[in-house]
Amino acid sequence: MIYLDNAATTRITEPVLQSMLPFLTEQYGNPSALYGLGRNAKKAIEHAKEQVAKAIDAEPSQIFFTSGATESNNWVISNYDKVVSSEMEHHSISNIPVVVCLNINKMFKFKIRNTPGLVTVMLANNETGNIFDVKTLIQKAHKYGMDFHCDATAAFGKMPIDVKELDVDSLTFSGHKIHAPKGVSALYLKDPSKFRPMLYGGNQQNRLRSGTENVASIVGLGTACELHNYNPETDKLNRQKRDKFVSAIKTIPDMIINTDLENSIATTINISFKGIEGESLMLLLSQEGICVSAGSACNSGSLEPSRVLQTMGVPEDYIYGTIRVSFSNETTGEQLLTAAKAIKRNVDRIRGVSNV
Repeated sequence: MIYLDNAATTRITEPVLQSMLPFLTEQYGNPSALYGLGRNAKKAIEHAKEQVAKAIDAEPSQIFFTSGATESNNWVISNYDKVVSSEMEHHSISNIPVVVCLNINKMFKFKIRNTPGLVTVMLANNETGNIFDVKTLIQKAHKYGMDFHCDATAAFGKMPIDVKELDVDSLTFSGHKIHAPKGVSALYLKDPSKFRPMLYGGNQQNRLRSGTENVASIVGLGTACELHNYNPETDKLNRQKRDKFVSAIKTIPDMIINTDLENSIATTINISFKGIEGESLMLLLSQEGICVSAGSACNSGSLEPSRVLQTMGVPEDYIYGTIRVSFSNETTGEQLLTAAKAIKRNVDRIRGVSNV
């Protein structure tokens, strides 16, 4: 199998799994318990906080663990009455009723009395891998007295993230995108005292996020932050692999690369082919043991074209023929070239059938 859907989810790497296993077996105590088994679990959570904080240049007291980036994004936005976001945001932001989605160039053209309390723009897009200049947007938001939230789920591990340098007010990323388990996310809050909980219950996480902590997954996330954070040398190698893949793909006629190769993370490439259906291509590749996405996994089950690609102006006769190829540090250049050949072969096959 050649797995090229790492933007949807990644496998848990062996070191991450090994760090988790004790907290699923011997060290299974409730971290709120005062006896030794519970204290060991509590210490493990505090260590994971330190690992996450170090990865993004935050303080451990600013880190909170949730069930995923969807919960984290919803939690942050639940603290504001007026929120403006870009048209490119993940559905866990764009589908929230209080959020108004605007073109980035129009985000700050509003009347002062209607000034929103929060601006939220992702660091890198989950469908295309394109990077947004959030630092400039944060400066603009703060100039107007607004807070800024950043969904860094697609970006973490693929580019350097420094919350102090960005001066961002809140930021989240998800474990299962960086070789940690599903169902765990880290949320950074610059000033936790400004936030009210979304979940009410016990005293966990300074009463801001109640519920017994998912210790094993939190430990896995901390380990992943330490082992799978951005590395410039690894990024250079990934870009070399990507460029060879793109060169091979470009031999296919009537195709568009929707990823800005000069300003994107290295491991995601979004491609549209004229006159075919992306789902058909995905299924044919699957029969050959090659896993790609016909779009964001969060759009699964919908026949609607990608809102992101529509906003980008991808032509209608191309937009339905879109696939996303996303690889990891473990993916070899040979695997990517094999996939490129299979994509070309199956695009030709679909076009041949459709032209009969």
